[in-house]
Amino acid sequence: DPLDFGTWPTPRQALVDDLWALALGHLAALPAFDTAAVARARLSGRPLQPWRAVLGVALWLEQYGVEGLHGRLEQLALAYQAERPELEADDLTTLVVRVLMYQYQQYAQRSMLPGPLESIAIHMSEIQPMVQALSPQPTRSLTPQRIGAILTKLRVGRAPRHEANQGRQWLITRDDVIRWAKSYGVLTGARGDDEAENERGPLSPGGKTSGL
Repeated sequence: DPLDFGTWPTPRQALVDDLWALALGHLAALPAFDTAAVARARLSGRPLQPWRAVLGVALWLEQYGVEGLHGRLEQLALAYQAERPELEADDLTTLVVRVLMYQYQQYAQRSMLPGPLESIAIHMSEIQPMVQALSPQPTRSLTPQRIGAILTKLRVGRAPRHEANQGRQWLITRDDVIRWAKSYGVLTGARGDDEAENERGPLSPGGKTSGL
């Protein structure tokens, strides 16, 4: 058990002190390895952030003979990213993102317009039931107000009203979908904007998509 400090072969405080000294002694050199790790990374944006320091230090350790460490840790990061939608299924923001992306793709598949569909306007009634069906949280807690707050956090805009009696609609743009796919890891693997824009494929709100 890592939390049972008494079983450690080295006293914990001594190890912490040595690691602090090691970090301070090489602090000036590490930014260059951080930059190199970002340049080589197959992840980007939000998915990369938790791994950025780990990958940078791995590159630094390789110059001291720890062969293949960066590659092994990057494979671990990619494997986690591939499983992330399932691991974070209970996260409400991620779930709302999946539903929005699913609705966008459904509209895009039905569209008769030439070229990619730039935006769609959808009612809360097209979002809330799917979120309630897919979320393990109690249905009564997933109110339009709560989901609306998440949409505001995601910077989803409001569609203009063309008639006075028209209900409020949320405007989902293609750029939004590409940004969310990259930020929330809904795409299989780690793809950049260009690949996400050029691909099209099926999307399930309860799973992963092979592209947009």
